[in-house]
Amino acid sequence: MVRIIPTISENVSANIVVENLAKTDEILLNILKDEKAQSRKPTIYHKLSYFLTMRMMIAVLMSSCLMALSVTTTNLAGSLVCMVVKDDENMANSRITRYQNDMEKGLNVSERITHSCSPNIVPKIGMKFDERPDSEHLSQSNANGNQNYIEIRSCHADERLNWTMLQQGMVLCAQNIGSLFMLVVGPQADRLNGKWTVAVALFVTIISNMILPLFAAKHFIFAIIARILCGIADAFLTPSISSMIVRWFPPKERSFAIGFITGGRQIGSLLILPVSGWVCLRKDTFGGWKFTFYISAIIAALMLLIWLIMSADKPSKHYFVKNEEKMYILRKISEESLGKRKERKNTPWKELLISRPFIMGILAVVCQEYPLVITTTLLPIYMKEVLHLSDVRSTLYSALPLLALWISKNLSSSLSSCLSARKNGCCVMKRTILVKSFNGIGSAGLAFGLFIIPLITHDMQALIVVCVANAFAGLHTPGVFTALLQIGPAYTGSITGIAFSAGHIANIVNKLTNGLILHSWSGSDSQWKLLYTISAIVAFLPVIFFTLWGSADLQSWAIPKLREKESAGSEKKDMNMNISKTAETISSAYHAETLPTPV
Repeated sequence: MVRIIPTISENVSANIVVENLAKTDEILLNILKDEKAQSRKPTIYHKLSYFLTMRMMIAVLMSSCLMALSVTTTNLAGSLVCMVVKDDENMANSRITRYQNDMEKGLNVSERITHSCSPNIVPKIGMKFDERPDSEHLSQSNANGNQNYIEIRSCHADERLNWTMLQQGMVLCAQNIGSLFMLVVGPQADRLNGKWTVAVALFVTIISNMILPLFAAKHFIFAIIARILCGIADAFLTPSISSMIVRWFPPKERSFAIGFITGGRQIGSLLILPVSGWVCLRKDTFGGWKFTFYISAIIAALMLLIWLIMSADKPSKHYFVKNEEKMYILRKISEESLGKRKERKNTPWKELLISRPFIMGILAVVCQEYPLVITTTLLPIYMKEVLHLSDVRSTLYSALPLLALWISKNLSSSLSSCLSARKNGCCVMKRTILVKSFNGIGSAGLAFGLFIIPLITHDMQALIVVCVANAFAGLHTPGVFTALLQIGPAYTGSITGIAFSAGHIANIVNKLTNGLILHSWSGSDSQWKLLYTISAIVAFLPVIFFTLWGSADLQSWAIPKLREKESAGSEKKDMNMNISKTAETISSAYHAETLPTPV
């Protein structure tokens, strides 16, 4: 390594030169130490010390934020089994109330004779009203003014909602409508401070959880508004988290970081589904399904407080990050030429929208998100109506496929990070081949599982197949999701905003279609077979197109410095031509004056 010593001019003192040389030596020494440390084989101590770094703590915080959001997005699916009255329960599960109306005195006196939720007892109680003589209730002044009548009211009418399957589908897809706001937030996520956009998302989550239990009984439009707010929270959170992953984690660590951080969604679902089932079982103690949403609001509030205290947008803004770790992250990220956010120009929309890797990534996300609706959101309803499980068992069993998804995405992401870090030996794979392999296996396994689920009638066998299908779905994390972060790290917010918005549009169509089919063919198992078959076909499509045309390589349009050079290339070319012509003219004139004139 050669050190260049600047010449000492008259205006520069020797002390300043010595200080600059000392700083240069220190920088070179740090680089040499870093290179030696990378050349050594990592020991167990160094591997374990990674989990004590500040970026790992930030990963835990980001995963917890996604967990708080997932609690809100999943609590409705777990509560629908006990918060909505089915059509066949309106008369079977009912209470009898007898009203006596005294017309003369203008008094309305209601006497509740008895109540029952048993379909056998209700008719018997109604017959007893006729056996009682009306004369004992007659008014002395006006015998014709007294009337006896019976009102049949649904059990838990004050707590349960009378929604049709179509209305349930509208409420479920309202969240995805709010998530379309990601098209606006996503392009700005690369410029905004991620700490505060995540805080806004958590605050909106709290508001959403409070609106639904307080106002849903008045009209289901309030439930739609609450779920739209939930989607808006997702629109703020997802691009911000993706942009912060690029800022906090070097390229080789991102696959593991994506799996670990996005696993918070499954953890949130694992927490809230059993809780919602338990609340449904103890509805007399906690006041019914509303308690589930209050718990979700408390979790989001606690996470908001912790996030504001412990988080930072990037390593240079965190107070407690070590200087060694900060310099390591900044040096590794600088290799991607991301540039500073303030100096970064607008997103190259034209190049982005016609980029084949980007288009294939969007289509793969749509095909991956579409079938997950039926394996997560609608799974409790499927287990209750088709497999005939109780409310509690259906919500508890619905958490197991999410556990399989969480385990799979973390293990596969860790394996992907290990394989991408290998430089020699076996299993050395390029970045694109690696993501295509994971994504292809995941899509094929998910499609096969969805195809055979409706053919199984035993509840435990169906549950095992759903878990296996979700485990294959976890391979998409080191697949297409990692590819989207690698093709354009400088514009991660824009890329993920468009990709996940497309996925939410597919979910809107999916939920509305599912709600319409289930509403039209209520009581039949054939509609569930149709839904699973459609989802299986959609899940298999990325095996073909993403394997052929997908990519995880950094694209030329995603390098800001290169784009600036290309945009200024034509201007510089003309300028260089003028300079070269001027130089030739000066050179020829100079030689004409200095060279001897031939005799």
